[in-house]
Amino acid sequence: MFLQIFSVLILIALVAVFIELRKTKQSVSELKSEIEDVNISQEPAKCLWQYTTESWWDLELPEVRISTKIFKSWGTKPKASNIRNLRNRIEEIFKNLNIKVEEINDPFIGPSATLVSFRPAVGVKIQDILDLKNDISLALASHPIRIEAPIPGTNLIGIEIPNEGKAIVGLKEELETEEFKKEEGSLLVPFGRDIKYEQKIIDLFKLPHLLIGGATNSGKSMFMHSLIVSLMTQHSPNSVRFILADPKRVELPMYNGLPHLLTPVIMDYKKARNALKWCLNEMDRRFEILAENEAQNINAYNEKGGEKMPFIIFIVDEMADFSVMDERNRLREDMIKILQMGRAVGIHLIVGTSRPCDEIYPVMFRVNFAAKLAFSTASSDDSRIILDTSGAEKLLGRGDCLFVDAEMPKPVRLQLPFISDEDIAKAIKYIKDKVGVKHNVDAVASLFPDEDDMDELIEEAKEIVIEANKASASFLQRKLRIGYARAASILDTLEELGVIGPANGANPREVLVEKEVKDIS
Repeated sequence: MFLQIFSVLILIALVAVFIELRKTKQSVSELKSEIEDVNISQEPAKCLWQYTTESWWDLELPEVRISTKIFKSWGTKPKASNIRNLRNRIEEIFKNLNIKVEEINDPFIGPSATLVSFRPAVGVKIQDILDLKNDISLALASHPIRIEAPIPGTNLIGIEIPNEGKAIVGLKEELETEEFKKEEGSLLVPFGRDIKYEQKIIDLFKLPHLLIGGATNSGKSMFMHSLIVSLMTQHSPNSVRFILADPKRVELPMYNGLPHLLTPVIMDYKKARNALKWCLNEMDRRFEILAENEAQNINAYNEKGGEKMPFIIFIVDEMADFSVMDERNRLREDMIKILQMGRAVGIHLIVGTSRPCDEIYPVMFRVNFAAKLAFSTASSDDSRIILDTSGAEKLLGRGDCLFVDAEMPKPVRLQLPFISDEDIAKAIKYIKDKVGVKHNVDAVASLFPDEDDMDELIEEAKEIVIEANKASASFLQRKLRIGYARAASILDTLEELGVIGPANGANPREVLVEKEVKDIS
């Protein structure tokens, strides 16, 4: 009897062991399949992910800077021959128009226009002079003239008269001046010469963002090229990185392959949104690092030694093409967050368009830009969109612009530096020859799905996890009959939408939505 009972127990144990072995074999088979799915899905992004860790900027990148010696000298001085006896002519015109003046000063010869300043007599109204602008232009046989009334910080009125021959402000000459070399700043950019032919140097870190507008062929793209190249003459990829967006696919793709770029040049709306989301994520992470190191801003952090954060310059060449796709203003909303908080952590935004209007630059968007740059515009309305004042419609084009920032009461007229296509090609070739191979780092790959690109099973998965009040990759695999990689991607999307909480080790994720709530998109 005892032997029979013992035999039955042994038989039961053998059956149990056999069943467990089959379960183990099945689990191993499923795990192997999941690993294969992960390897297949993650293989293309493997080289991208390593650059999105906490120290993505701590890469061994070449310390290469462009030498200004490779550029051609394009600069020319303004000529004074066209303003001889100009002061006497202005005085005679005022007499003929019955405008009484106390004093007419000697002209200042600028790159594109000559400034004649004068003090009106007591009792003469500024509006009376402005009303006679066309008469003054006709008498001078010069168009268009621009009247600055009054000149900021003075009791003078200025008349800007176009020169017969415009002087060229060369980028090479601007980068090699003693004033520029002595200037102290994190992100110095030469902004050319003003109406008195004095050099204007801007620190982007203080700016800290720039709104640009102007008609086609007015000089916007040339300015962006000069800004990019001038920064690459002073900074290696370890200290300045660029994200370039060019939906026109014409101006900026030539920079592809340079180590200064965080991603290949962006040409479509969805990638632009993903890049902005990446910047927001990077901005939050940098604030945490600054707080941990008790640093007020990126400069203070970098001065402490150790690994340094590079500045990130996000440039959008034509906002209008993106705005067509931005029906819900999501792109501009992300930009506004960067505009409000990006300066401290070294993220700067430069946005331009050739079609300035309220649809592209709405009020709530442009008020966040302290600095604005207006090139020649088709109308005074376009000028007001950019600068909140007229005047840009009187500019001469080809780099002639009005610039204003938080420190200026009124816009100042500038002639921006000129850089030729030949010099741009030399600069790109110089870096590529030094580097040897392409070092494009796609740190801002599509890690954040756009709502239009969401998995088709997102809504079904949302209902399943809300109903079950639990969420895990294996649970979604069973319910939706999908692979592990796709299930994990759906979980990440649900987390971004606020449906579930973050990963918690091997435990299922917390569901943040009550059962009765059916839709939380």
